[in-house]
Amino acid sequence: VVENALKRGDYVTAINRGRREIINGCETILSDRHDYQRIGCALSGRQFDVVIDFLVFNQEDAIQSYKFFSQRCNQYILVSSCLVYDFSIGGVMREDSPRGLSCWQYSIGKRDAEDALVKIASAKSSCHYTIVRPFVTYGNTRIPYALAPTHGCDWTMCFRALAGKPVITWDGGQGCCNIMHVEDFCDGLLGLMMNERAYGEAVNICGDEVPHWKEGFRS
Repeated sequence: VVENALKRGDYVTAINRGRREIINGCETILSDRHDYQRIGCALSGRQFDVVIDFLVFNQEDAIQSYKFFSQRCNQYILVSSCLVYDFSIGGVMREDSPRGLSCWQYSIGKRDAEDALVKIASAKSSCHYTIVRPFVTYGNTRIPYALAPTHGCDWTMCFRALAGKPVITWDGGQGCCNIMHVEDFCDGLLGLMMNERAYGEAVNICGDEVPHWKEGFRS
């Protein structure tokens, strides 16, 4: 998102802990996202068109983040997840589909964060909000696969496949999942920035294809 925003001419300020390589052309503020005193000093007197928060996981996160950044921007975008939906009902999930996947704390937290944002933002009209819901994304730093460790071991599965060795899966590889490349997610997200039609809306950003995991391995 940062790289593509820079390519189109946006001025970008990123707040992160500095664990990844800093992108050339991007102003970077090194801080934990919860250290609002440090961030506040760095942003003193500044205003932004848009703030995108990728690290909101529960109600408290949403309330603190919106209260802080809504004073400093015109549009606040919360990155939620399509996992807020109740998938037990089956079918294609749309923005107005029932939410409430109660078997996973991550899903509960994202749903509660959305609800908290809508409630607090409704009483503050000076800063518009937008909720975006991606599903499973992949890119150069992440291969999404539920049976692979999530911290630095993603490529082990790919090495096994390339070496012609068996890859552990479930349901005989017939399980389906909506996946999309981070570049495609980025296009959708940047299109919502300063977009009046997105104000006060929740938007699903995900691909149209729903392949079997077996199809993914074969390709």
